[in-house]
Amino acid sequence: MSIIQKKKSYKPILSLLSLMLVFSMSLFMVGCSSDKDKSITGAKPDKPVEGTVHVATTGNDKNDGSTMKTAFLTVQRAIDFFEEKGGGIILIHEGTYNERLFIGNEHSGTQENPLVIKAAPDEENPVYLDGSPLPEETDYSVNPEEYNFEEEVGQLEMIYIECANYIQVEGLEICNNSTPHGGWEAPMGILIAANEDGGSTGVEILNNKIYNIDGESWGYRIYIDEDEEYVADMNGHGIAAYGEGPSDETVIDELSIIGNEVYNNKTGQSESVVVNGNVKNFKIKQNFIHDNNNIGIDVIGGEETSENMGLDCARFGEVSGNVVINNSAASNQTYDFGGGCDGIYVDGGKDTYITNNYVIGSDYCFEIGTENEPPFPLATGIVATNNILLGGDISAMMLGGTEGAHSNIVENNSIYSWSPYELERNREKKLPNTISKNIFVTPDPEFNWPLSSDKKSGKSSFLFGSNVYFGGTEPAPKKHKELILTESNPFENIDNGEFRRSSDSKLADSGADVDEIIREMDVNGPQMNGAALFEIAKANYIAREAIKPDAEKVKAALMAAKGTADVPLTLVQIGASLTDYLAGQCGGPEGTVVGMKHIGETYEGGEEGEALNAIEEGKGKYFGMIQIGRGEDGKILNDNIKTPQTLTNIRVYYKVPYTYTVENFEYTSWLVGQINDVCVEFVN
Repeated sequence: MSIIQKKKSYKPILSLLSLMLVFSMSLFMVGCSSDKDKSITGAKPDKPVEGTVHVATTGNDKNDGSTMKTAFLTVQRAIDFFEEKGGGIILIHEGTYNERLFIGNEHSGTQENPLVIKAAPDEENPVYLDGSPLPEETDYSVNPEEYNFEEEVGQLEMIYIECANYIQVEGLEICNNSTPHGGWEAPMGILIAANEDGGSTGVEILNNKIYNIDGESWGYRIYIDEDEEYVADMNGHGIAAYGEGPSDETVIDELSIIGNEVYNNKTGQSESVVVNGNVKNFKIKQNFIHDNNNIGIDVIGGEETSENMGLDCARFGEVSGNVVINNSAASNQTYDFGGGCDGIYVDGGKDTYITNNYVIGSDYCFEIGTENEPPFPLATGIVATNNILLGGDISAMMLGGTEGAHSNIVENNSIYSWSPYELERNREKKLPNTISKNIFVTPDPEFNWPLSSDKKSGKSSFLFGSNVYFGGTEPAPKKHKELILTESNPFENIDNGEFRRSSDSKLADSGADVDEIIREMDVNGPQMNGAALFEIAKANYIAREAIKPDAEKVKAALMAAKGTADVPLTLVQIGASLTDYLAGQCGGPEGTVVGMKHIGETYEGGEEGEALNAIEEGKGKYFGMIQIGRGEDGKILNDNIKTPQTLTNIRVYYKVPYTYTVENFEYTSWLVGQINDVCVEFVN
């Protein structure tokens, strides 16, 4: 789940000349304003700049930028060119730009004339905004508080938009941003921020690719104090909006995040795309969010991002037409390669419409819950409708997680999973959540449909109505009297990933309308290569099913691995053997075991979670987390096994690569999963 440190308001270090200029201008300038008809400075320029400037890798910042031949060299120079000019267009020509961009209130456009920062059209190669290389440092083992990464690079985000109005960022590839100490400095692709200095209205993030943002880049850092051993808190974001403003005048308003591909990011305990705090009227639409190691999309409230508790939640939003694939914490070291992350998550957010999304391969596909305790309010007013939710290594849908949720509607969704849904607590029993007209299908004949009431109080936290169920155990009708049971699978086109409901007349008002989803996702943005997002989702489903490892064969391979006194066999070797098995099954060299975890008792008489004390006190057998498999250099990674033993109740985390093609464009993804209840016998 989401564990985020409050974001500070970072600004680049200004030169002495810039500071003098800011001081002199402060006599005349007005602070940030959310007035849509004015520039952010509160005063309209005499005439908005309607011209275009160019940026090229062959340019010079002493040029005037007016043509390709007289282009600027850096993007920041072009942004600063439009300072106090009320908008304009910046065309960035193909090539790599190793810089981090700051867009402040002084760079704002207007509603009629936004500041547009975009890749020049019709060029052969992309525009890369590349965060590498990092400043060279010889010793990253110092206390993180003694190392100021911000001073080294100026800011942590590749693009930082602070208190700025009417900004468009379009068609860029934003990549390769990491920090030495992920928990203390969170790298980001794009950050949109508002604070006590002012709000931000009309920012649009359109058709960008954001990848290789790495909040875990310097490894599984463990610090030890007098009492315990703990893992460093690591964070990062692909796209983030942090509304720190304390009032409705300092809100992030009318934010659009549309048509982006956000992938291959390591966000630690944070999210790939997030709106957090005082943010309203946002749109997160038609994005392709895949293969990240934590939450895909998150709508957050109650994290004290804004000091005004009444406004400290993202609200009045729309999350629609997104394809969210393979966002799993199974390869996330900050969660011990476990935990449970969501494809789409509402954590304390409110009044948001979530529709026409296709989610597959996350630990949970979808969740409405609240992580923060009272007095923070619960997630409420969420309408989730016409979504397709497939798989979910833990469950397809979680409702009421941690502290609960109330007055939400989950209606007309199509859900196919070994565990279609889980129901959790709700502090507000008088304000239940409504679950109606959904199609729930499980291939597991032993799945026990959850109760619709709180186990302790017996009061209903959920109102069920006219849902369709197929599979699972027989007691289901006794738990939900209103359900519709079918003798045949209510989904057609499962093999090709469409999951259309069958022509059975009693299903006419149930489940998702696939044609409506296709219409919503049928985008032709440059990053989608002309393909509808729905076609990408279908192709991914087919490819995943074709290479899914056989859990029983994996268990057998591990159980058969034994060592002897003459031929010692470590778990490194076992992991290498399993890695080879996975690679052979998927037809490539990159299948790997990313971790193993002992989920049973750590020593005789001990409880799970006491392993650290047990090993320190010499109480015997201990099996902790190991990173195992092959690194990028092909070498076997080390383990931390301490004594020879037979281990039971082991959980294996794996990932296997696969590719799929849509309209001649090839995507690469990782099938990430876990296999439970494995027994390993070895000699170390």
